[in-house]
Order: sequence, then structure tokens, then C-alpha cells
Amino acid sequence: MAGGVLVLLLAGAVTAWLLNRARLQRLKESLELRNKIAADLHDEIGSTLSSISLLSGLTEKQIINNQPQKAEQLIQKISQDARQMLESMDDIVWTINPRNDSMSTLLTRLREYAKPLADSKEIELNFVVSPEAENSTLILNVRQNVYLIVKEAINNLFKYAQATKAEVRFEKKGKNLEVVVKDNGVGFDSNGMNNRNGLKNMHERATTMGAKLDIDSNPENGTVLSLLISG
Repeated sequence: MAGGVLVLLLAGAVTAWLLNRARLQRLKESLELRNKIAADLHDEIGSTLSSISLLSGLTEKQIINNQPQKAEQLIQKISQDARQMLESMDDIVWTINPRNDSMSTLLTRLREYAKPLADSKEIELNFVVSPEAENSTLILNVRQNVYLIVKEAINNLFKYAQATKAEVRFEKKGKNLEVVVKDNGVGFDSNGMNNRNGLKNMHERATTMGAKLDIDSNPENGTVLSLLISG
């Protein structure tokens, strides 16, 4: 009898411990998510709002000084910054939405971003996705960084590569996921890490999620970006 009671008490204690542990884990994940959102909002939006505020003050001075052309240039810059801020906010909201965990959702968003750019530049763009990759599920941190790295690579491709063909490929290699973005454009010196192409940011994002990022490019020989995410 006593033994049975002890077993029940022990089982109850273990169950309570497991439930408390799960609760603490959820609280930890919730806190990490809140901190991440706050950091993203500060980095992506705070600086842009400061810039818009400064430019607005300068625009007012140009108008007072009867310099409409300079004022118009500043207004165009404000409009551009505002559009970029709205795009950044949309990306943040999208990446933290749990309904967007699937790879298919990420791929749909990337296609929707890339297709109009490809059409405007008359670039033949192909998405190649293996069935195993299509069925993958990505955690929030990985999903956000994969999306932003590939988006940045696509954006750079259309802005600078002068390519006629490009490919975005997702495939599973064992437990790992490999993402490749390549083009047949003019290329660049990949040893010169320049801010214009956002290469530093891409490498930092890869490091954040424990992935390996390689960029192979040479003038006149196109560019191949390879991102390997451990499973």
C-alpha cells in the first residue's frame, strides 16, 4: 500500500516537474522572441525614422531658402526611406508569424519578390526545389535569416550582376539544407567585402544561425552564393 502511494507521489512530482519545465521553456522562447522583435525594430526601423526626421528638417530649410530643387531631392529620399522601412516592417511581421514555418511559404514569398524584378530586367530566373527541401520546416531564427540572405542575394543580382540567367536552388543534402543563388553576370571581387552588396550582413546572419556561407565570384565570371544550414 505504502509502496503504491510512493509511486503515485513520485509520478505526480515528475509530471509537475515536466510541466513546469515545459512552461519555463515556453516563457524563455517568448522572451527571446520579444527581444528579437525589439532588436529588429530598433535596427531596421529606428535608424530610418531618425533619418526621415533629419531630412524633414533639412527640407523645411530648403523651402524657406527658396531652393525647390534641393527640397524635391530630399523629399524623394524621404519617400525612398519610408518605402524601405515599410518593407522591413512587413518582413519582420512575416518572419515571426508561425503560419509561415513551412518551406513552401518561404519559397512563395521569395518568388513573389523576385518575379517582378526578373521581368523588369528581362532575366531568365528559375527556382529549383527538391521535394525533400519543399517539405522542410524551419524554426523562426533560421527562417528569418534564410529569407533575408536569399532576398539580399536576389536584390544584388538584379541591381548589379547584369545577368541574363539566374537560378535559386533549395535542396536537402542528408540532414542539411543547401541554398544556392547563382547568375551568369559580370561578377565582382568577392575578396573585397563591400557594404554596397551587404555581404557583411549576409555573413553575420549565417553565423547567427550556425550556417556556412560561401560566395564565389570573379569579374566577368558570374556569382555563386552557397548557404549550408545544418540539420
